[in-house]
Amino acid sequence: MNFWELKQDNISIIDKKLEKNFSYKELQEIVNKLIDIFPKNKSKQLGFIMCNNSILTLSAYLAGLQSNNAICLLNQNLNQELLNQLLEIYKPEWIFSLNNNFDENEYTSIDFEYSYKLFVCKKKYEFENKIHDDLALLLSTSGTTGSPKMVRLSKENIKSNAKSISNYLNITEKERAITSLPFNYSYGLSVINSHLYSGSTILFTEQSIVERDFWKFFKDYNASSIASVPSIYQMLYRMNIDKLELSSLKTLTQAGGHLNKNLSSHFCNLSKKNNWNFFVMYGQTEATARISYVPSEKLENKIGSIGIAIPDGKLSIDAKTNELIYQGKNVMMGYSYNRNDLSKGDECMGILKTGDIATFDEDGYFTITGRIKRFVKLWGLRINLDELEKQLSSNFLTPIVCLGNDDKIFIIIKENKFLDDISSILKNKYKIHSKYFQIKIIDSIPYTDSGKIDYIKIKNILNIND
Repeated sequence: MNFWELKQDNISIIDKKLEKNFSYKELQEIVNKLIDIFPKNKSKQLGFIMCNNSILTLSAYLAGLQSNNAICLLNQNLNQELLNQLLEIYKPEWIFSLNNNFDENEYTSIDFEYSYKLFVCKKKYEFENKIHDDLALLLSTSGTTGSPKMVRLSKENIKSNAKSISNYLNITEKERAITSLPFNYSYGLSVINSHLYSGSTILFTEQSIVERDFWKFFKDYNASSIASVPSIYQMLYRMNIDKLELSSLKTLTQAGGHLNKNLSSHFCNLSKKNNWNFFVMYGQTEATARISYVPSEKLENKIGSIGIAIPDGKLSIDAKTNELIYQGKNVMMGYSYNRNDLSKGDECMGILKTGDIATFDEDGYFTITGRIKRFVKLWGLRINLDELEKQLSSNFLTPIVCLGNDDKIFIIIKENKFLDDISSILKNKYKIHSKYFQIKIIDSIPYTDSGKIDYIKIKNILNIND
């Protein structure tokens, strides 16, 4: 079954905010209404969808796929300045949104259901190249920094990953997944895709796991699984999830960064006690989310491992660099940095160099031991430290260094006069919570003989761990 062709009678969505259930057929009816108001053009178009966890975002996503548009998923709360930059770079023909308002001189506003609107660009651009026929989806790789770098994905990428995930998690029509991650985040989207592929039910909520109503919704509608990143598992640990009496819970999945061994062991033991299946996974947006997993029954003896390749995928290690290489149908077409890049075809040919250094054991289970590229994952969202460093340095016209790990970003500067301004930008513009960054003052920024920032020396001076 193609999950963008919906014909079943069973419940597809239970939307908490709307307090309403929707069958797959009813979901398709909303999708059809959206397709009817999309601007008509002989050429493939690009649409921006400002996402939240709702049936309307899902409907716009499916409408984009079904109408053969290319779509870009962005967070509904993305900073307006960053959004404007992306609009200028990618020039979408339409935008679907709940809260955003766009210049009426540039966009025609069309009211849709439940206060959502479709904004159609008035200007007819003459682009040098047409959007590639296979391009279906653009996803950001850089968290909330607003970088124009996007992953280009095809329908085949999306479908193959959804199928693989459905297979190894044994997702059936009876499953009920609750949304605990953002829709526009590749891991959150893969949860939705794999359950739609399986004809399952998805419980949509905008609430956080720290809110009492989240768990009430969970219990009222018998959610059977929850997907989380390491920071959420830290919260679940502090909340004593096994004390919440979640009788319907059957499956826990974890991705979006390395889960420390103590927490892995804790939830492994907790799952055995409560008869849950706990899957530790590894993935990247470049592979439409998920690349590998540790089978639940093997986890106790494989703590710290990222496991084996997902069905129809293959993992290997480059003999010269020890870089982890993944091969599969879910590997992206390539990156884009502007509108013209959307005309490019498949540049990866099913092979992804992950940027991670790894080893494997006698059972063929892989373990990440380091990184080649400078990025971190906070709240499951990947943030490119080089891009953040460049943008901050440009803002303040002074050298700024960004370091970090999957727990915190460290901003290193020479002058304390920028402390408040940098903190404000990180919180308000890039939406990075204050507990996830720390600003440090250094007397002088050391450089290598080749004139590059000496990150290793800075780590040693400030005692920063990877």
